[in-house]
Amino acid sequence: KGLAVRRPRVLVTRPEPGARRTAERLSLAGLEPVILPLTRIAPISFSLPGGGFDAALVTSAQALNASLPETIRRLPLYAVGGVTAESAGTAGFADIRMADGSAGSLAALVQKSAKRRARLIYFCGKVRRPELEASLAEAGFDVTAVETYDAVPILYAQSAIANHIGQEPLDAVILMSAQSAGLFSAIAAAPEFAPRLSNASLVCFSGRISDALPENLRANLFVIGKATEEALMECLAQRFRGEA
Repeated sequence: KGLAVRRPRVLVTRPEPGARRTAERLSLAGLEPVILPLTRIAPISFSLPGGGFDAALVTSAQALNASLPETIRRLPLYAVGGVTAESAGTAGFADIRMADGSAGSLAALVQKSAKRRARLIYFCGKVRRPELEASLAEAGFDVTAVETYDAVPILYAQSAIANHIGQEPLDAVILMSAQSAGLFSAIAAAPEFAPRLSNASLVCFSGRISDALPENLRANLFVIGKATEEALMECLAQRFRGEA
């Protein structure tokens, strides 16, 4: 009998339920997913502001977990990428306009296709970058942010982290937010985990995320540039071509 081929081990740090979905795609691609969510999604109670809106914005699928009224779901919705657009369809939006995975591309899409001085409702998380709102406001749009969730850090005991990771080395770590990058950096600093992480590629969705990593973790860094699972899978396929 031939020896079993070792599948590259990839650490998934995103919160559930997205972590399981990503793990399924990794398995189908011949990789071994290792799930260690570093944050959990906590819904925030919110109320919608009065007055009408011309369109909705969303940069995270997590922002649409809440039940939204029909008046909102009838609006055109601008989604940052494919995963978010799919969640918007599940949430009941019919007119969905998709950017290519970055906040900059979403702002450009809105400026190109929305009417001038449109009033936009932006469903978002409590922790977010200000660039999207600022660029649209500068372009003359009226943007109202409605926070629908928070990403709360999960603080594991070292024994729990060890159980999740296992004894074998990791070959890649997926980091989808600057918050997760910071939390992962704290784990990587622990001497007992360093040998299992020393050769791992750190795959970040953006430069903003990679900037949250300390200098000593940037030797084997891959920055995708697009916040899509398709771009993620392509990056991993290039990294492990011929190994899986």
